[in-house]
Amino acid sequence: MQQHRIADLLRDGAEVTTSARAAPLDGGMGVVREGTTASESLARIYRRRLGLTRRTGQENAQSLIACTGARKSR
Repeated sequence: MQQHRIADLLRDGAEVTTSARAAPLDGGMGVVREGTTASESLARIYRRRLGLTRRTGQENAQSLIACTGARKSR
């Protein structure tokens, strides 16, 4: 997929997607794979990432939503 097309997918105006949108437009590399991934596999990956984020004291989406009162769902 071309970088400008990836950037077009990230146009909701949120701060996080604005930063993510800038990466491919500035020449950043990424991989978009076609196909599906089992939800159990994704849940395991995100559970590990959240645990690492919490252990290292980094902010995550849950803490940002709690602090800002941002919407939890669309």
